Amino acid sequence: AVCPSEAGAAPADWKLPWAAANEEATSCPVKCRCGETFCSQACFDTSAHLSLCVAELSDEGVEDAPLFRFKTHALQTNELYLLAGKTIARMALLVDSGDQQDCFDSLFPLLSMIGEPWWSFTLPDDREVVNVTVEAHRESLQKQALESLHLLRLALKAQGPKQGVSRLEQAGVLDSTFWGALLGSFQINNFGILGEAANFCY
Repeated sequence: AVCPSEAGAAPADWKLPWAAANEEATSCPVKCRCGETFCSQACFDTSAHLSLCVAELSDEGVEDAPLFRFKTHALQTNELYLLAGKTIARMALLVDSGDQQDCFDSLFPLLSMIGEPWWSFTLPDDREVVNVTVEAHRESLQKQALESLHLLRLALKAQGPKQGVSRLEQAGVLDSTFWGALLGSFQINNFGILGEAANFCY
């Protein structure tokens, strides 16, 4: 791959290293109505994005929609709920599509990380420690996390892949124990996404 010029104009054939190696998968970017962009239609279709996309909601009564309330709640409290919600939506899509018939196949990549529920080990930050006990902090966080789970469950039932959501629910993935452990695994592993930026060599 050729690095973009210092003048800021990339050559017409310039691509990210991983994109250059996957011409077919990245040949036609797709932009959702919400503004999020995907490298291809295949990427968009397999991302489970539509299960949690507010652009799919009707304008009428949108503020009362479970998905809108789930996202608003997460943005007002902790964005970790958004990452966990995307993870479960993706699992539901895999189960629903038949790519992974066994629910536990879609769970397997997470099982090595999952341990105690988030609210069983979290501590108040320096700003809170004077005004709240550890027990009160954990109780408050558990209540907040369970409210998030309740809204996510309603949102996925309304907008997610029906069979996948139903099977995950039967497997216990949409209960408080798994939700707390999933959040805890993300928190304790400082889970995030790492990738090369398009301007990596400027």
